[in-house]
Amino acid sequence: MSQTRADCVTVNIDNMLNSLSSAPSKPSMFRVSDHLRTINPEAYNPEIIAIGPFHSDKKNLQNMEQHKVWYLKLLLERRKESSVERYVATIRQLEEKARKCYAEDIQLDKDKFVQMLILDGCFIIEFLSMFQYKERRAEDDLIFQYEYIRSQLFHDLMLFEN
Repeated sequence: MSQTRADCVTVNIDNMLNSLSSAPSKPSMFRVSDHLRTINPEAYNPEIIAIGPFHSDKKNLQNMEQHKVWYLKLLLERRKESSVERYVATIRQLEEKARKCYAEDIQLDKDKFVQMLILDGCFIIEFLSMFQYKERRAEDDLIFQYEYIRSQLFHDLMLFEN
């Protein structure tokens, strides 16, 4: 019986060793430590937009999700593209590498993670482009109609966990 137990342990450890990448990943995206968060809990939470997975499930940040889609559409139009197929294919190739950038496991499935990367990344690109080039802004874009929204957006984009 002890021989069987040893074999199971051997198999389990061998499986763990085989599943390791060649070198430990060096994550660059972390959550704020619990200690810092207890000092000022709201200082690290975005107020109008979630970028990345850490705050994407918060209900108060869902209003901007439609804005991300709109900005992606504007980016595609500006580039005279009709589909995100090329972006999806490229990000799918980088999905595993992107996950390793996070210090914790991201609980989004592959499709949701790729979608988040595309929507968030294209939103940031288009927002910065519109900020720089005023002629690219739509008249009915609330971000550029109200200074406080734009200021809060810049603040949220700079947050450690966003």
